[in-house]
Amino acid sequence: MVQQIIEQAFLGNRILDYLISALLLLIGFGVIKIFQRFILKRLKVWAEKTATTLDDFLVKVIQSILLPLAYFGAFYLSVTTLNLNPLLKRIIDITGMAILTLFTARLAAALVGYGFNIYRAKRGKDISLERSLNGILKVIKTVVWALAIIFFLDNLGFKISAVIAGLGIGGIAIALAAQAVLSD
Repeated sequence: MVQQIIEQAFLGNRILDYLISALLLLIGFGVIKIFQRFILKRLKVWAEKTATTLDDFLVKVIQSILLPLAYFGAFYLSVTTLNLNPLLKRIIDITGMAILTLFTARLAAALVGYGFNIYRAKRGKDISLERSLNGILKVIKTVVWALAIIFFLDNLGFKISAVIAGLGIGGIAIALAAQAVLSD
């Protein structure tokens, strides 16, 4: 009786396949929750006790970037075990690529921002330097996001060589403008 139920097909998958997918999702979410509750909580306590800011930054990155990415990864792995409609599979793949690109760009922007904050802290309070660094940081973050968008569009199959050539020319203009700002 149970064998007949789990062998029944529904939307191209057996009930057993759906159960396996749901079990994988629950296991993935459970492992992430255990990591959050025990390991990440201890890392937070440890990071608050130290004088350095690197560990605080790493805990923040884990919480805001890596954990959401891990949740999506668990979902993606559980769904890919199913036999899906090609259109639905393509939508899930594109969504996964978009999420991965988004979080990678956020990570790169956070790393650049942290590096600039460290540099700013070592230099002390200098208003003109701070303004210059803020301007340069905005330009670098814009470049990071532009590269992320180009990467995403390239993976979708768009021909982006003209966009890349335009960014090269724009990059030269930005570098010349930054040089003028820094010399003042």
